[in-house]
Amino acid sequence: MPNEQLNTATLENDSLRSQLEEQTKLFTEQVNTLKEELLVKMEESKIRTNYDRTVIESLESKLQQKERHLLETTKDYFSFRVKANEVEQRLNEENELLRLKNAALANKMMIFTKQNEIETKVSKELAEKRSDEYTNKYRNQIRNKEESLQMIKVH
Repeated sequence: MPNEQLNTATLENDSLRSQLEEQTKLFTEQVNTLKEELLVKMEESKIRTNYDRTVIESLESKLQQKERHLLETTKDYFSFRVKANEVEQRLNEENELLRLKNAALANKMMIFTKQNEIETKVSKELAEKRSDEYTNKYRNQIRNKEESLQMIKVH
């Protein structure tokens, strides 16, 4: 019986050894598969990181361009705003000067109009006075002539 036990133990030992080798082979294959998957994932991650870095650099470049453009646009805006304020101030000053000139011309025109009215009134009065004087003079002359004619007719 001991030989049988030994045979059984040897068979069991061989079976266990075979199972151990099978499991070791299986685990080694799993480890190798996992290593390959890890390498693939690491390569994918590296590619993705490089792609992301390229995208980030591109976006940063675009952002810098946009910021430069915004800065230039803002400078232009403030430059135009300053110029517009200067032009507006100059136009307001010119407008005020023109208003003052207009008021002065209106005053001169009013003075000339009043002078003209006065001159016209004086001329009219003078003409009426002369007309009255001439009328009276000619009436007197006509009266004198009529009296002379009456005297001649009476004589």
